[in-house]
Amino acid sequence: MDHERAAHIPADPAPNPPDRDARTDSLSALLAGEYPLHPRQDPARVSADLDDLRARYVEDLLKDLTQEPTLTLVPYVVADPGVKRRDALEQLRRGVRHKRGWRLTECSYSDTGDAVWRCSEQRHGLAAACRYAVTGPAHGLLVMGRSAMPLNNYEYQGMIRYLHQYKRFIAFASQLADR
Repeated sequence: MDHERAAHIPADPAPNPPDRDARTDSLSALLAGEYPLHPRQDPARVSADLDDLRARYVEDLLKDLTQEPTLTLVPYVVADPGVKRRDALEQLRRGVRHKRGWRLTECSYSDTGDAVWRCSEQRHGLAAACRYAVTGPAHGLLVMGRSAMPLNNYEYQGMIRYLHQYKRFIAFASQLADR
């Protein structure tokens, strides 16, 4: 009997896929998956490709959301607490104020100014903003620009794809006037 059971158990079971909906502070846990970037590609080309991917996803999702009376975005900034954080959030608010049919959520998220140099696991504000966008009333994230996103292209691409999987997007404040 034991021999029969052993025959039905694979010798090398496949690892369980990560739970993408798990509540965690680790951004990398949200971004688990395969990314088709090649490490030998020109960094400028990779950056341009990622900008194109993000822009394409934004356009696709905006087409799907044409029936929505208001698009809601959760603001995320990289700034030190206090005046710098308030100023950065106010800059995002000003950009949205002139954009008809767009608004920001009451809650906002941030990491300190040195977050751009930290690994993704230490960017708790960004992970929380992504979770809120996916589970809350927001249609996406609003950030100042690429500098607020992870420097690592694999993590950035993973974030773009993760949010797109849940029909959410990343909007850059610098591009609001173009839409």
